[in-house]
Amino acid sequence: MAAPALWGREEVLRNLKRALDRVREGARAGLEEAGRLIEERSRARTPVATGALRDSAYTAAGETAASDPAVEVGYTAAYAAFVHEDLEARHETGEAKFLERAVQESEDDMVRIVRDRARIP
Repeated sequence: MAAPALWGREEVLRNLKRALDRVREGARAGLEEAGRLIEERSRARTPVATGALRDSAYTAAGETAASDPAVEVGYTAAYAAFVHEDLEARHETGEAKFLERAVQESEDDMVRIVRDRARIP
C-alpha cells in the first residue's frame, strides 16, 4: 500500500502543469498586448516626413531561446535607428527616442497588463 502522501500525486502534477500553462499563455497574451500599447504610443511620438517610418512599426510575439514568452516592438525602416538616436534633429511632428520614451512611459501599464493576463482565474 502506498503512503497517503503519494495518493493523487499524478493529479496534483497535472493540475500544476495546467495552471502553469495558463499562466504562460496569459503572460504571452499580456506581453503581446503590452507590445501593441508601446507600438501605439511610440507611433504617436515618431517623426513624420513621409509617414514611412511610422508605417514601419511592428509588434511581434514569440519566444526566447529558453521558450519563455517574449515580444518585440520595433521599426523596419532602414533609417529608424538613425532618426531614433538623432537628438539634434528638430521635427515638426514627433521626437527622437520615440520608442525608448514610449517604453519608459508605459512601464507601469506593461506590468499591470502582463500581471492581469497571467493571473490564474
